[in-house]
Amino acid sequence: MIELAPSQFGAAGRFLPGFKCDPVLGYTIVERRQTGRIFVDRPDDPRAALFWHYSGCAILAGGSDNDRFAGGIQKLLTGKFEDNQKRFALIVDDEGWNGRILDFARGDGNIIKDRRIRFRLDRSRFSISNHPVPAGFELKAIDETLLGMIRGGIVPSYIWDSPRAFLSEGKGFCMMEGGDIACTAFSSYIGNRQVDIGIETAESYRRRGLGAPTAAAMVAYCLERGLGPDWGCAATNTGSQKIAQKLGFEVLASHPLYIWEG
Repeated sequence: MIELAPSQFGAAGRFLPGFKCDPVLGYTIVERRQTGRIFVDRPDDPRAALFWHYSGCAILAGGSDNDRFAGGIQKLLTGKFEDNQKRFALIVDDEGWNGRILDFARGDGNIIKDRRIRFRLDRSRFSISNHPVPAGFELKAIDETLLGMIRGGIVPSYIWDSPRAFLSEGKGFCMMEGGDIACTAFSSYIGNRQVDIGIETAESYRRRGLGAPTAAAMVAYCLERGLGPDWGCAATNTGSQKIAQKLGFEVLASHPLYIWEG
C-alpha cells in the first residue's frame, strides 16, 4: 500500500460519492478536518483506497484485484501493519473485497465480524417538538467545561484531535440531571456538508428515553444550517437503531464490518 501525503488526499476523494456506508468518515480526512491517513494501490491513478481515521475506524473502496494492496489490508486486520497499531474497524463497500477479507479472517479469532448499518433521514418524519426534554433534565450545548466532563466509549475525545478542534469545528449537546451528564450527542465526523452523529447514554441512565431528545437537538442543529445529518451503527447496536428510527431515519445501506481489537 502507498500512503498519500495530505496534499495528495484530493486524488482519493473520487471514491467517496458512490460509497454508500459512512462516506463522511472519508470526507473528513480528505478535507483535513480530522486526522487520518489515506492509502492507495498506486498514487497516479488509484483504483483502490483505504481511508483510516486516527480513532481506528476505516472504510475501503475501489477494486480488490491488487494483491500487494490486499496484503496491506490483511496486515491491518491482523494487527501486523505497524508497531503499536490501534484497534482497527473496517467497513467494506464491495463484494469482491468482502470475499477477500473473509478469507483473511477465516480462523482468526481476533477478528470480529459484524455489519454496519447506515441511515438516511426522512425529513418529513422529523420534528424537534416530538422529542421534548424530560422533566427534571436540562439540555446544554457542549462547552469547554462539559467537554472535559464527558466520559464513555463514543465521545468527542475519542474522535476529535483535541478539545480545541472539537469546539472550533464540531458541535454537541448533553442531557443533564443536575451536574450529571446523562446522555451526549455530538458531531463525530464532518465532511461534504454532512454530519455523522455520535451518541452515548451513561449506563445508569439507559432505557429512560433520553437518547432521542438529545440526538434530536443535533439533528435540528444540522437542518438549521443546511447540513445533512448522518447516522450509522453496528447491527448489534439495537439501541442506536431504535433511536434513529424514532427520529425519522430510515435504513439506507448495510455493509460488512470487521473489527480487530488488538
